[in-house]
This record gives sequence, C-alpha cells and structure tokens, in this order.
Amino acid sequence: MCDRHGAEIEGVFASELTHARARGPLAHLSFVIAATWDLARRAPYEHWRRRGRRTNEESSMQSFLADLRFAVRSFTRQPGPTALVELENRATVGKLALLP
Repeated sequence: MCDRHGAEIEGVFASELTHARARGPLAHLSFVIAATWDLARRAPYEHWRRRGRRTNEESSMQSFLADLRFAVRSFTRQPGPTALVELENRATVGKLALLP
C-alpha cells in the first residue's frame, strides 16, 4: 500500500496537519493525539496481517498463474474474439519479423 498510495496519504496527512495548526494549538494537539492513537491502534493489526504472507516473488508468480488461468477460461468461452486477437497478434509479429 505504501508503494501505491504513500505519496497521496502523506499529502493528505500534511494538509490536515496544516489545517489543524491554522486552527490553533488545541486543534493541533487534538490532531497529534488522534494520529498517534490511530497509529497505535492500527499498527499491530497491519503487522499481524502481513506476517503469514509469502515473499513477493512467490505471490507475484501465483498471481500471474491465476491471471493466466482466467485468460484461458475467458478465451474458451469466447472463441470468435479469441481467434481474432490471435490472428492480429500473429500478423503483427510476422510484420515485425520482416522489418530490417
């Protein structure tokens, strides 16, 4: 999540912090306490949730295989469009093979 949404979350946090500072010291303190509480409440769950996961290489390979199985099932359900896509791919590869 940090890789995909880290910059956006950081921007929202910075914006909220700026607004809290503009409202005064009590609002700023309230924001800091709420953010600390949220972190203390959520961090153990996130740690526990990711604990049993496999490494990225294994999970990405499993994801690729799942996507491949889905593609094969979709292609068998719609043979006409599949044949059209296959012919287009073959024509493109053949055309590219003839280029110097």
